[in-house]
Amino acid sequence: MTDNTDLFITKQLDEALSYHKNDDLEEAITIYDAVLDHNPNQVQALHAKAIALAQQEDYKQARSLFENALSVHPDHPIILGNLANCHRRMGDVSLAKRCFLQSLAIQPTIAAHLNLAILYYDHDEIEPAISAFSNALALNPLSSEARFNLALCYLKKEMKAKAKGELERVIAHDPYHISALLQLGKLYLDEQALLRARTCYEKVLLHEPQQPQAHHNIGIISLQEGDDAEGLASLEKAKSLDATINNIHHNLACVYLHKRQYKLALENWLQHVQYEPHDTHYNIGVCYLYMGRYQEAQDHFNFMLKRHPNHHATLVNLGACALQQNHKDRAIAYYEQAQSLKPQDELAYILAALRSESAQQAPIGYVTDLFNQYAHNYDNHLNNVLSYQVPNALSKLIRQSINPEDQSLRCLDLGCGTGLCGESIHRMCYHLSGIDAAQNMLDLAKKKNLYHDLTLGNIPAILHDFSAYDLVVAGDVFPYLGDIASTAQALSKVVKKLGYLVFSTEKTSDVDYKLQDNARFSHSFEYINRILTGCGFALISYENTHLRTQQKDFVEGLCYVYRYNR
Repeated sequence: MTDNTDLFITKQLDEALSYHKNDDLEEAITIYDAVLDHNPNQVQALHAKAIALAQQEDYKQARSLFENALSVHPDHPIILGNLANCHRRMGDVSLAKRCFLQSLAIQPTIAAHLNLAILYYDHDEIEPAISAFSNALALNPLSSEARFNLALCYLKKEMKAKAKGELERVIAHDPYHISALLQLGKLYLDEQALLRARTCYEKVLLHEPQQPQAHHNIGIISLQEGDDAEGLASLEKAKSLDATINNIHHNLACVYLHKRQYKLALENWLQHVQYEPHDTHYNIGVCYLYMGRYQEAQDHFNFMLKRHPNHHATLVNLGACALQQNHKDRAIAYYEQAQSLKPQDELAYILAALRSESAQQAPIGYVTDLFNQYAHNYDNHLNNVLSYQVPNALSKLIRQSINPEDQSLRCLDLGCGTGLCGESIHRMCYHLSGIDAAQNMLDLAKKKNLYHDLTLGNIPAILHDFSAYDLVVAGDVFPYLGDIASTAQALSKVVKKLGYLVFSTEKTSDVDYKLQDNARFSHSFEYINRILTGCGFALISYENTHLRTQQKDFVEGLCYVYRYNR
């Protein structure tokens, strides 16, 4: 009878284990129960059913069965280990440790060491975790799992050299261990060992072509290597695979901002703000400011200011928003607060203009920032909002005073901006050069295919590199210079004998020049003529002109043609 019962139980267990291996847990449990009906203390059935229940996340009932199995077989190391894991799943850390240690005392296995080590690691007990992973490696030096997790422990302790050594050993034994390659690549990237880092990530992608973190970090490497196209493509690929990668939207936004693609930068900042809801508002504000959406920019800058009341850049940008919305007193208040925190020549200049104080010329940093910011909306705003007349007025004056044939002049467009003056004069030029202090302006000018060469530089210093031009055109340059003496002297070396200088100014009559509250200079006719004639130029003609509108009123100015006679 006993033999028949044993045979029945053996057959039933074999059948149950078959179902269990095929993940048919319900059928396996039904058979385990049938066995236990015959023998409630059948250790294998108790243990196997407990495992199945744990797989179903019924840890409470599983723990009871593991304990029942141990009451029958108290020194069974595997049952002790499984009970420990059950305790761990239920949050009973001390009981889990005790069971793992009992299991190890009976039979030191690599699995028990690993499980105990992971328990320590998960609860930030890094030193005991290191000891347990090391014990696992003592049993099996080729255990990639133990060595990889030992490396993670060293990383937790900021012991990067040791971590790197362990990861390199993992890769030496298991060349395509994905997690190890990702971690090792990150360490190389932190060290700026870009080629080694790239090699790690490329190995990852050989086996997992859709691994998002590898694409992301290759993107970072490519950007650092100066390959913006590959960098951007890799970052976009990573985002398409996993938009939750840490800092993916931040990194893309930075790239697009650098490329002056403000709409795309904004889209990514608006995604990133979900993860970093505070300081990201500053970057969103910058994008709106560059896009000319001043009220939206102001809203985000105000959010930033609530968090950081003395954030200098935010105060400066709020001043710019206020100016663009014609709130002069508010702009002064923001600029004064910013200037009290960190004095800057550019802020001193703006405040001088707003307070009707004097200055000699606009700081180059002010001009550069102004036009880099203004570039994206420059043509539309001047032509369609401000009724900008300078390019046409200068072109008309050139034809009336000089009457050049088409493609007859070697010309220099000084302060060329986006190329508005270039558009009006390019037909009369066989060679047209452009100079501007703002890279964003030059990028837009290049797209118009008007210029043979474009140069980034500051006036008058950059003029020393230019000479022998038939015509120099300076539309809206002098309003940012104030004192024009050094520029006039430099231009006398640029314009060839009997060549021409054509330019515009805003008009005043009571002083040589003065700084207006729009942060631009106006000049008197007498001052302009005195300085230029002193540098060898002779006045050929001039004309009163409405340069543009400002707050719906025309801005009065003068357009001049001078010939260089020395």
